[in-house]
Amino acid sequence: WYLTDLGETSKARSWIAEALNLSRRYRHAYSRLLADLARGYLHYRAGRLCKALPILRAAYADCLRHRFHGFEPASASWLALCLIDLGLLDEAQTIVEETVARGHFLKVRTSATYYLHEARCRLALAQGDAASAEALAGVALDHARACEDVVHELHALVLCAEVRAKTGRTVAA
Repeated sequence: WYLTDLGETSKARSWIAEALNLSRRYRHAYSRLLADLARGYLHYRAGRLCKALPILRAAYADCLRHRFHGFEPASASWLALCLIDLGLLDEAQTIVEETVARGHFLKVRTSATYYLHEARCRLALAQGDAASAEALAGVALDHARACEDVVHELHALVLCAEVRAKTGRTVAA
């Protein structure tokens, strides 16, 4: 997904294909999860939401089934973001609420956990909850900075600007 975020889509496609091949050949569920997440994310970021959705749904289900708690926040979030963009807010809300209730994101603070904060913020925006969107954008920015992750900090700054543009509320940076 970093390659996708950096605009290196041809390299991302190549690496994803290789990862899918290897994970299938060696029947390695964790590697398969990561490859599927990267593939779904690539489609999501390219705006191919209908192609991304089944991949992200399956990856999220695999993540839960295999108890890969470290990637639950990212898998749930990318699925929720895709659902939000498709206007399926009730399903997105259920996924986000269940993920928050399980609380794995509190124990596994990685840069990929950023996306849970982004999904919660975008859901609040889509539901017209400006105050929550403002607060969650701040949480997303703080998280990215705490992880010292420049790519996600830039994502968070864009998110803060979007919240300001849509709500008129300024997120403290």
